[in-house]
Amino acid sequence: MIENEALICKKCKTEVNGHFCSECGTNIHPQRVDGTYVYGEITQVLNLDKGILLTLKELLINPGLAINEFLTTDRNRLVKPILFLLFCSLFYQVFCIDEKELIYSSKTYLYTWTKQNYGYSSVLLGIFISLFVKLFFYKYDYNIYEIIILICYITGIGSLITSFLAIISIEGKEHYFNFASAIITLIYYSWGISQFFDNRKVLNYFLSLFAYMAGKVTYVIIVIMLDKLLYNFILK
Repeated sequence: MIENEALICKKCKTEVNGHFCSECGTNIHPQRVDGTYVYGEITQVLNLDKGILLTLKELLINPGLAINEFLTTDRNRLVKPILFLLFCSLFYQVFCIDEKELIYSSKTYLYTWTKQNYGYSSVLLGIFISLFVKLFFYKYDYNIYEIIILICYITGIGSLITSFLAIISIEGKEHYFNFASAIITLIYYSWGISQFFDNRKVLNYFLSLFAYMAGKVTYVIIVIMLDKLLYNFILK
């Protein structure tokens, strides 16, 4: 019998001495998926020091500061931005989208697609908002990818705010809750983006608000124009 037989990493085929591959970091002896493993995964997600609950708390209390810390210091505490946005968009799609809006029409094909695929639509909308944020805050040393991460987190919380107000809305008075949702979302966008850059400057609050509105209006206009092109030249 051969003692101390060398192990080979199944991922990169490197010889390993120990529990982790020195080349790719893979655990050579991963924990078996059982009750203990599942419990550990659930508690990790619900952990206030890491996971979805921490992400929600940080983004509600200090969004700009939390996102800056994610970019510059620790990228393990918060849920990843795209995953977080898709998670929040799922709540929005469940509680805020009327089934009547999901019926396809040849004149509003893309519009209906954005409603049926709100998670992907939110990512696309976030890109448009990010472009205007980059334009309005060009003096700050952030690239477009870092700004997209910022907008993913901010948009995710915006979706949750709208979803929460939709859940508690009173029948017959939905328009009041819709109005409140729009105002609170605008305030959150303005506050979150300005805090990310520098919330000591009053101008940044207005620039944040204009960037959000410009990005959203541009996105809606492009969807409407593409719908008209599809209808007039392809679907008609």
